[in-house]
Amino acid sequence: MNPLKSIPFLIRLIELIKSFIMNPDFSNKGKLYTAALLQLGKDASPTDRVPDDVACVESLTTILRSLWPEVPIITGTYTFWEYLKRSRLFQKIDYPEPGCIIISPTGTGNGRLRNGHTGIVGKDRIVMSNDSDSGLFMEFYTIDSWKKKYGEIGGFPVEFYRPI
Repeated sequence: MNPLKSIPFLIRLIELIKSFIMNPDFSNKGKLYTAALLQLGKDASPTDRVPDDVACVESLTTILRSLWPEVPIITGTYTFWEYLKRSRLFQKIDYPEPGCIIISPTGTGNGRLRNGHTGIVGKDRIVMSNDSDSGLFMEFYTIDSWKKKYGEIGGFPVEFYRPI
């Protein structure tokens, strides 16, 4: 293992500790944000119920389940979207906040993109989600790049859900 590859993770961990000390957020969205940060660079769905290239929901629901055991492990974005809409644990919101879920469910687009996607919003409009190429939980999108790819190009809805 190349020790230089762990430097970004260590920097992020130090930032996380500093931000927690300066402004601890014990809300459910704060807990989800922290849990997501701790998964960065890792395989958040090690049981591999589905292949890593389509494991965004499995990864996200595995993180959710670590906080709230009643959350089922789900493997499809459309099924997860239906779950979010009827769950008493989540509330649809109009604008993204750190620690909320972003989702563009498969089967709701214009056909230009095969699959939708889901992730967790971080600070500075960054989205943390499963990376299809590596199978690792990463910071890959911004809210703007997500809206462009999934909303404009793919024709998917872009919705946000906050844990309550």
